[in-house]
Amino acid sequence: MRDLGREVLESNLSDVPADILIPLLIVFMTPKMLGLERMLKFGFGFMYYIISTLFLLKMPDILLTGLGPCLIISLAVLFYGKELLNKAEEK
Repeated sequence: MRDLGREVLESNLSDVPADILIPLLIVFMTPKMLGLERMLKFGFGFMYYIISTLFLLKMPDILLTGLGPCLIISLAVLFYGKELLNKAEEK
């Protein structure tokens, strides 16, 4: 059996920018939408995914693969995206 540690690490490192940039693109495309509305419309799948992985996987596996933190970062960007845009416009 092959050790997949390096492949999993490289895959997780490439997931982090995607988990930030895709929700940020959604925020840029929906600037007038409230954070909670945006999170419910576009983040409902993320929420379902988090809950289902909690039942299917063990907590250390979720943390070690980076799945849980990346999904939570995506939800946070969807919710707080308007504040990020306002900070960028002020500078």
